Amino acid sequence: MDTAKDEQEDRMRRAGIVAILLVSACTARVPEDAAAAPATPGKVVLARFEGSVDGATGVMTLRQVVGSSASAAAGPALLVTIPEGVGADTVRVSNDAEANGADLPAAVADACGTDATGYKGYVKVQSNYTTSNLQNLTAVIDTVSTGYEPCNAASYGSPAKNAFGYGAINSGQSATRAWIFRYVSAASFTFAGHVEANVVGLPILAAHLGNSSFALDGSRKLYAWGFNFFGQLGLGDSDNRNAPAQVGSGTNWVSVVPGGSFTLAVKNDGSLWAWGDNTYGQLGLGDNSGRNTPEQVGADTDWASVAAGLEHSLGVKKDGSLWAWGNNIVGELGLGDYDNRSSPTRVGTSKGWASVAAGNYHSLAVLTDGTLWSWGYNDFGQLGQGDTDDRVSPTQIGSGTNWWSVAVGENHSFAITGDGALWGWGHDYSNQAGYAPPDTCNFNPCSMSPKQVGSSTTWSAVVGGSYHSIGLQTDGTLWGWGRDSDFQLGIPAPNSCNGDPCAASPTRLGSGTSWAFIAAGKNHSLAGQGTETTLFSWGMNTLGQCGQGNWATPVATPTQFLLVGP
Repeated sequence: MDTAKDEQEDRMRRAGIVAILLVSACTARVPEDAAAAPATPGKVVLARFEGSVDGATGVMTLRQVVGSSASAAAGPALLVTIPEGVGADTVRVSNDAEANGADLPAAVADACGTDATGYKGYVKVQSNYTTSNLQNLTAVIDTVSTGYEPCNAASYGSPAKNAFGYGAINSGQSATRAWIFRYVSAASFTFAGHVEANVVGLPILAAHLGNSSFALDGSRKLYAWGFNFFGQLGLGDSDNRNAPAQVGSGTNWVSVVPGGSFTLAVKNDGSLWAWGDNTYGQLGLGDNSGRNTPEQVGADTDWASVAAGLEHSLGVKKDGSLWAWGNNIVGELGLGDYDNRSSPTRVGTSKGWASVAAGNYHSLAVLTDGTLWSWGYNDFGQLGQGDTDDRVSPTQIGSGTNWWSVAVGENHSFAITGDGALWGWGHDYSNQAGYAPPDTCNFNPCSMSPKQVGSSTTWSAVVGGSYHSIGLQTDGTLWGWGRDSDFQLGIPAPNSCNGDPCAASPTRLGSGTSWAFIAAGKNHSLAGQGTETTLFSWGMNTLGQCGQGNWATPVATPTQFLLVGP
């Protein structure tokens, strides 16, 4: 049974000893305009793009613009995926096939095209959840150079700068639609635009490095429950809670990420807040004193996203710069040394960081050019470098340029590529990486380099627990794999992994197709279906981490719980 003493001992473990706390949710940089999701319906810019049309060939190229920098040319189509908590998480942009599934040709006779849909260049906007919280999602051309002329202006209207919608997403409609830009011109021209939507704030769930759980409701109130020995719930005391309790009275939170025994969160003004254990400076407050209520980290108001490890923290600012602080015993801060930091410290000089995740003692990140990087502890191959050597600064994994998000468990890692494929590596004792482990790392089954998890290319999100993992696909189905000894998968375990009940590969949880967001704690899991009245939990509950109003364990199947006031 978990106890406060167990948690203290786990917190003090070091590299070389398998700590048993962790989960990391995928966090990522967002465009500056989208960093603050409104509490009530309001217009939010989800992505910006620019492109050109070659008048001689009619070929269109299109690329994403983030802030003042642009990614490499991506081809004639971009896929923008809007994840849970619009404005608080990732905006995904990558190459994609056209709406009916066929690849766009390298060149066309003219920019209008004659394919099945009649379109050759477009922006496809896809939601990972039921779109009841999205309204009037549109693509808009902001600027265009001389030579622009819209196709079928009579049908779609003019003047120039119009963006022509093909199947708009409105409240309650299905999750995938395409926004198409069609042009005819005798001369080459350039254009720029953005994707925008009216958004209702969405609930977000978080369970990261232990037995504490968090949620944001649609009005952006913050709730916490579960283990609280170090004040990591932010409620002003150290008492555990078995049901959600509101943290303060604010309605301006946009993201929350719990670490091992501490918590980080960002408000809609871009300010960063921290509370809980601070033994190694992981709160970033310039000292080593713990806090049991949220306290602002410095005075900066340009934080876009954060990630929390067992005892270290990472943050990305709106300019794409990466910052780190906290424990650095195995180089997990990526600063080229082993010195702890008690305040945010810049990692390198790049301003292209897009997605970051923090594991027990390792870190992963993706740059806007689609390259994948890792650093820190590597005894189980969790850095994906093909060996078990630690790294003290960001080191590229392979040469691929199609990575778009990362997530980690205790000592295992995940990444999703632009085509929706899921890849896993690292510690795989209970098949928590999602496949039969091909390697051995320090006498443990593992993979030392990324290996694709199954053959599906429809993964939209993944989170890792201590020895289990939960994934979400674009059709709204929920999947789990790894250890199931505490019913953290929410299903009867179909397999045995090294003597433990498990699912040896991704196994579907139930028959639902409306799952929208997920989180995984040490040995429990959370998921939601798009509203604050459709939240579910399952798994270990001895510390109240399932939020069911009791201390019973385990919660064997996904069971609904409600967010309530303090």
